[in-house]
Amino acid sequence: MTVKIDASASSIQEKLLWAVDGLSIEIPSWGFLNTGTRFKVWQQPGTPRTVEEKIDDAGTVRRYNGIARTVALHIPWDKTDDYTGLLEYMNSKDLGVGGINVNTFQDADYMLGSMCNADPEVREKALEAIKECCRIADELYAPAVKVWLGDGTNYPGQD
Repeated sequence: MTVKIDASASSIQEKLLWAVDGLSIEIPSWGFLNTGTRFKVWQQPGTPRTVEEKIDDAGTVRRYNGIARTVALHIPWDKTDDYTGLLEYMNSKDLGVGGINVNTFQDADYMLGSMCNADPEVREKALEAIKECCRIADELYAPAVKVWLGDGTNYPGQD
């Protein structure tokens, strides 16, 4: 539903509706997972177990707010053998594919960085992960590949 209201509207509510008309918010698939800290992950009942269950949850959010139109997938957490089927499933939930997020931080190999790691094998592993996400993005017609480089050390001399 699109509400067209002029910027010169008189009430604050009308001005807010005008300001957010056409707004679209991308939901990250990992936002539906268990959350935690560096000490513990907190298990919650009803947490999605598959990428399809995450899409179901994102579809529920979309139905409630009307503006969560795309889902950013996170690889390898959302890997599947059938990206065509996943795209069709997302479309059936009135959702589009957003960016593809590359995981270059989770593996122990990345403790001292990924693309900036001193070890060429670790840098190559990170590069291959990015290339894989580019291939997946092409297959899903995703508009972007997002790379978060959690590179660096915690203190001088760590590496």
